Order: sequence, then structure tokens, then C-alpha cells
Amino acid sequence: MQDQVWSRPAFHSTEFAPELHDKFLVQSIPNHLEHLGLVQDVLAASAAYRGADGQNLDPIRILMFFYLLRMTHGLAPGDYLECGTFRGFSAQIIWRWMDPAQRLYCFDTFEGFTAADVKIENELYQTNWVEGNFHPTSVDMARTQILAGDDSRADRLSVVKGWLPESFEPFSAGAWRFVHLDMDLYQPHKEMVERVWPNMVPGGVLMMHDYHNSGFPGVKQAADEYLNPLGVSCIPLPDWGGSAVAIKPLTPTA
Repeated sequence: MQDQVWSRPAFHSTEFAPELHDKFLVQSIPNHLEHLGLVQDVLAASAAYRGADGQNLDPIRILMFFYLLRMTHGLAPGDYLECGTFRGFSAQIIWRWMDPAQRLYCFDTFEGFTAADVKIENELYQTNWVEGNFHPTSVDMARTQILAGDDSRADRLSVVKGWLPESFEPFSAGAWRFVHLDMDLYQPHKEMVERVWPNMVPGGVLMMHDYHNSGFPGVKQAADEYLNPLGVSCIPLPDWGGSAVAIKPLTPTA
């Protein structure tokens, strides 16, 4: 196994457009959050969301999580799901803003990419990804990150180790309000989109990381192959990683 994770170049808007820097940051926090009294909550979540290298990760992504998770409150009964949990960074955000009465299920190999999935990826396009990328991590590491020292709802969190889709089969009949897919590679993304979309409740949110990420073109291919024939479009989000979202229709058309 290789101890490799995704690393991003240092990026600051002041480097190319200093005159826009302050305006960009102000515009990133929508005005109405002040009226809701939620600015500090969003800023605190963004400040806590850091990667293995200690860098602050993608505050726009945190804002997208905030809005999309709020959309799921009040929907038909359903749980929350993340596939590709890694060390629990984004699952901690889901846990923070999900409906606390529901459950969160988190899946990962916790051993990085599998050789089988990397082989399929290399058949689609030339890639340097190898078995074991995005390792080391563990169930305990992710669970500790997600709970952040608060065990009051710990019984509503399930962190499952195993290769997808096999490890998901015991849970495949579940109803889902919110699903976050962050598995990077074509095959696991394809398998999980096909399994979760039919069981998403009306109005449910499918959020997919790396949909417009040039490092992982298989994500967009897998999502579009399944969703587009159903008449469902993936809407790009403005985060650094190139996420996209698809909303389950409120009427049963797809």
C-alpha cells in the first residue's frame, strides 16, 4: 500500500487579483446568513475543515454542504450516507448539519484505492493513481474526526469498512435524504450512483465530489452515464474540487 494522498497547490486569490480579494471573501458569505444568525457556525465549520497537511480546505465546499444539508430537513424519513470517507473530514461537516434524528452511514475501504478499481481506471484514461492511494486511514481515525469529542449521538453513526459495493449490500434497502459520493474513481462511483439514486426520497440530495476535477474524469463519466438517460442533470458547484449536485425530483419521474 502506498502512503499517498491528494495534494493541492497553494492558492491565494491575492496572487493573481489582489483588487478582488476582499470582495471575493465578502461575497462568499451570503447576506441572509447574517439575518439567520448562522455566520459564525459556517465560519467555525470552515476553519475546522483541514486536510492531512494542515491546510484549510475549500470553504466554498463547506458553504455548499450547509445549504444542501438544510434542504433535506423536513423531507420524508431517510438517512444520510457518505461513500469515500477517508479520514472523516467531510463526514464531520455532514454530521454537524444533518437532521440529528436520523443516522449517518460512512463507507470506505480504509486501505486506499483497490487494485481492481485502479485497473479499470487505467483502461479509461492514463492515470498515475495506484493501489493504496489515500492511505493510511482507519475506522477509528474517521470516527474520532466525525464525532469531534461529542459522543451524545454516537449511536447514530455507523462507519463501515469494506470494498464498495459489497460492503453496502446489507444497507441497500435504506432510504436516503442526503448522499455524498467521494470515491474518485469510475467503477465505485458508477456502482454507488446506480444503487443509491432509486432509494433517495423525493427532494433528496446527491452531492458528488470531483465531478469537474481534471484529476478524476471517471467521476463525471460514471454519473452522467446513469443519470442523464433518466433526465437528470448534474449541476456544477463552485468549490475547488469541482463538486456537482443532483436533486431527486419531488414527483416520481426518475
